[in-house]
Amino acid sequence: MATGFFRVVQTKQHGKYYYKYSVRNRLVKKELMSKDIKALKEKVESHGFLWGIINEEEAEKHTGDYKLKALQGRYGIQIGD
Repeated sequence: MATGFFRVVQTKQHGKYYYKYSVRNRLVKKELMSKDIKALKEKVESHGFLWGIINEEEAEKHTGDYKLKALQGRYGIQIGD
């Protein structure tokens, strides 16, 4: 299921929902997963991959306890104050 974040989908494994970031190209094949969207953002950025919001309306549904501004990255839509 799309989440509004770049390369992130929501997936279900063993009855629990996770956020999964995937990169698959000639040089890199990597998947990062987390139950928490902010923890996933931090993992993605610590690996040096791009993170950002590509659909603000959809991303708003997946923010959990966080404000959307806290989940923006270098890529995609930038949220104002």
